Amino acid sequence: MVGPTRFAHRSIKTTPSTDQQSASAMAVRLANAEASTRRRSPLAREEKRTDAIQMFLVRHGRLHAHVDRLTEGLSDEEIRTCVHSLVNPLAWLTWHVARGEDGAINLLVGDGRQALDEGWSSRLNAGRRDVGRGMTMAEVVDLGARVHLRSLLAYWTAVGERTRGVVACLRPRISMRS
Repeated sequence: MVGPTRFAHRSIKTTPSTDQQSASAMAVRLANAEASTRRRSPLAREEKRTDAIQMFLVRHGRLHAHVDRLTEGLSDEEIRTCVHSLVNPLAWLTWHVARGEDGAINLLVGDGRQALDEGWSSRLNAGRRDVGRGMTMAEVVDLGARVHLRSLLAYWTAVGERTRGVVACLRPRISMRS
């Protein structure tokens, strides 16, 4: 049997380390910055909102580029096929996201006119105006099989351009509330 092990006790420093001092100083600076933000003029708040619009435009462009890359190098059959019984085909997913963006941005933020209304409906051959919520898997597979892929990718691009145009025209409202 082994006897009890003895550990050397180390004294604990009670003075804050350099890291703790830096963190504490950072917390004070952040609190001061937050307080000064609340006191900012309406023009400063407008500038902040303008930055939000620019951030949206950059991120939106990246999202669209990412989706564009998803289909690169894939055959039409691969874009139309369900790779798993619980996963919708890329063709349907692209149509679904494009319809959601087209409807949401243009109906809620823009003038109400959707890109779909500019001749895309017949070119897509999707036979629907909705976003496909609640479709059965048979309906998803059918839409993925019949949608015109080149038109779908062109519609995706047109929706993205229209969204960026609508958002770029937004003007921040100056609120007098603090």
